Amino acid sequence: LKLSNTQFECECGRSHSSSIKTLVAGAGVLSQLPNILEDYRGKNILMVSDKNTYEACGERVLGILKDFNICR
Repeated sequence: LKLSNTQFECECGRSHSSSIKTLVAGAGVLSQLPNILEDYRGKNILMVSDKNTYEACGERVLGILKDFNICR
């Protein structure tokens, strides 16, 4: 599944694009978050999670985002 810098023509007749720069998934990625976030300090990001993932580590991720002045 390719998500970064993707552009496609939609059946709605419009062109859509994604400018995702970093997508990390898998076991143990929470420990990588501070290093990944260095490039995004003070910028806006979108955090996506399902209910189970949020319950498992969502609050910890939000705390890290706040430390990097990414989330208010």
